[in-house]
Amino acid sequence: MIPRELLDQLRGLNDAVRVLQRAGLDEHQRELCANRVAALRAQLPTAVLTHHDRMTRAGHDSVAAVSGTSCGSCHLKLPVGLLAELNQPGRIAVCPHCGVFLFKESAVPTQPPA
Repeated sequence: MIPRELLDQLRGLNDAVRVLQRAGLDEHQRELCANRVAALRAQLPTAVLTHHDRMTRAGHDSVAAVSGTSCGSCHLKLPVGLLAELNQPGRIAVCPHCGVFLFKESAVPTQPPA
């Protein structure tokens, strides 16, 4: 089972990389964003980080939500077995078509109130 924190870290890393690649950032903003990327990368397991890097080099985000019965990234229909697995809370999978990490919004457990 994959914890929600991993999904949040991957989403944050995708956002930070996107911002870092954006033109028009001043040196201070670029440094802050680079520090955020480094901090998020340090928290991710090596296998997940390697897959993320491969997706980023190809110009894609590394994580996407399932949209109905389709991948939220490539929009191709997903196998029924994969969808069933993603219905379990906290589970993620890899899209067999485009390779992004997939999760189902409704199956992602929410943090209990503190």
